[in-house]
Amino acid sequence: MSATAVLLAVTLTVGLCLVAAGPSSRISNKGTEPRKSRAVIPVVTRQVVEHSEERAEACCADLGCYSTGGDFFHIPLRPFNSLPRCALKNDLKLHLNTRRNPVDTQVLDPYDASTLFLSNFNAVQKTQIIIHGFIDNFQWPWWKNTIVELLKNGDHNVIRLDWSHGNTPPYTQAVANLRLVGAYVAKFIHHLVTIQGVNPADIHIIGHSLGAHGAGYSGSVAQSSYNITVGRITGLDPAGPYYTNLPVSVRLDPSDAAVVDTIVTDGHPHSILQLALGSPQPMGHINFYPNGGLEQPGCERGIISGIFQGPTMNASGFDFFGTVAATAFEAVACSHARAPVLFHESINNPACTMKSFECSDYESFLRGECFTCRGRRCADLGFHADISLASQYMTKNYYTITTEKSPFCTSPHKLEFTLQPKTSANGASSKHGLVYVTLYGTLATSAKVLLTPESIDLDPGSTYTFFFETPRELGTVQSIVFSWTAKIELFNPLEWFLTDYIHIEGNLFLTEQDELVSVFQPARSKVEEDKDLLSTLIHSFEQL
Repeated sequence: MSATAVLLAVTLTVGLCLVAAGPSSRISNKGTEPRKSRAVIPVVTRQVVEHSEERAEACCADLGCYSTGGDFFHIPLRPFNSLPRCALKNDLKLHLNTRRNPVDTQVLDPYDASTLFLSNFNAVQKTQIIIHGFIDNFQWPWWKNTIVELLKNGDHNVIRLDWSHGNTPPYTQAVANLRLVGAYVAKFIHHLVTIQGVNPADIHIIGHSLGAHGAGYSGSVAQSSYNITVGRITGLDPAGPYYTNLPVSVRLDPSDAAVVDTIVTDGHPHSILQLALGSPQPMGHINFYPNGGLEQPGCERGIISGIFQGPTMNASGFDFFGTVAATAFEAVACSHARAPVLFHESINNPACTMKSFECSDYESFLRGECFTCRGRRCADLGFHADISLASQYMTKNYYTITTEKSPFCTSPHKLEFTLQPKTSANGASSKHGLVYVTLYGTLATSAKVLLTPESIDLDPGSTYTFFFETPRELGTVQSIVFSWTAKIELFNPLEWFLTDYIHIEGNLFLTEQDELVSVFQPARSKVEEDKDLLSTLIHSFEQL
């Protein structure tokens, strides 16, 4: 990045940090078509005391009544609540793009039927409604890129909701405003279905962060108020603070649409201590956890390094200010911002599907216990997720590993080997260390891959299985170089100058994504620490 871009990115990053912590502000955006003025919304507020608990209520005309009590109050998880700002209704805008107007938007209004009739909206085509998150804006370049990819995929009605007049600090007010946003979108959906004849199954709501819960409110209100069930909701790293572990009426949940899928990229279970913005809780029928849903690769760089290195998302199509905005946004919320980027890149990239595997938890996934597509136990992350996998009786969690920059897809592998039991001939003993492999394929060679992020016990007679991924397609793997490094025992000087060995029993087995198992014969069984062991392909077979 140029010095000017870096300076602007630093300025915007500081600004985002101050906005997130400081008093309310807003980004002003004007649609290409002016919205007709509407009367001020009648607002009724009152204070109610029940069982010594005081709560506030507000009624926002046709968009419903709201309370700070009930499910929306929880002492440790949701202690400070606000009421939606009813006047926000006049500032909400729905921006339509189609293949007939891919750049300039047409502003739609659920209170003015003519805005739909005079637009390029086509009731026969599928409809996507995008709801941005806290301090985000519908005009920022990652959302514009998503529009481009969606329209490239099909002749869709792509609608972005602009609620930037209600998504600014304080956070508790933005959280409250989101309930009104959901009711507004639900009213619009009712208009689409009853007046335009749209099939509810063709409606797909996509929300990021707070917008994910806004999508949930939209689906929930559409059902409760209008008896309409939308086809799909995708939650992109649903916000954690004020939502995790609260009742389903408060947050996104599987009942909000026929199918709800999520992509979790910043969902550390101890979100407050880790400053995670997402929620680890599975809130959909199908939940994807790239890299375990924890800190994403490339996001460990920190704010300063992130600013100088630029965004991890593909910013090649961004203008100068778009690149600066992306850099600043990632510097503040890198892992949280990764979910919409992964979704965007999944739309039109069949060579980069980010295959994910159903598993009970990330640790089991990394041990290679879930590396199979049999029984429909794998799925592609993102736009093309197989929604037929959704079950009304259970949530399903899928895991994958991505790279740190675009393109994010990888090629998955599982390696298995066994150590010889101790005999008088080999004198094998337990060792503690790290294990590495390098794969040599017909198309490419992998980097040296660390299979064990932490030192593990290497015990005679034990079998070890590791799941790992390489950043690109290698072709047919012809050979494997295996190595290991012993962990030095600082408090045992007798071992400081000794050479450690482990002993491989038989062959190494490499399983690929298509469940083809390749058998590799090592050049020797005795493996000295920090010495490479070459293993050569001898045959392959299909896993039963």
